[in-house]
Amino acid sequence: EYAHALQVAWRLRTGVRWLDEFLANYLFLLGLAKARPDLAEPLLAFSRYLSRLEPERRSLSAYERRRGNLQSALWFQAQFTLKSQEILERKGDGLLLAFLQAAPLDRKKGHRILLELFPELRAWFAAFGLKDAP
Repeated sequence: EYAHALQVAWRLRTGVRWLDEFLANYLFLLGLAKARPDLAEPLLAFSRYLSRLEPERRSLSAYERRRGNLQSALWFQAQFTLKSQEILERKGDGLLLAFLQAAPLDRKKGHRILLELFPELRAWFAAFGLKDAP
């Protein structure tokens, strides 16, 4: 929830539930790496465990409409956390800096920046039943 507060303060809310949740995970991991790096690996290990869940609904549109159950919610959080960690390992705070420069964010701006910085996310989106950026 602290990461969501930062999103509001920094005008980084997009109005897209999954994208805001993804960004909150990224911000949380960024802060955790600086403040409590000893907690990052247990969180990532737990996320790897949760990523093996098999929820019935895996589409971002279902997530957006709050369709699903606890298993689905945990699976999505794990996916967002693990992808956020990959982004942090590759570009550090680059995504945050790009988002801050573009603030205030909206749906289109958030998606555009993600794909400009990380075009390989198109394949990640496909795992959620999307052909391209949502």
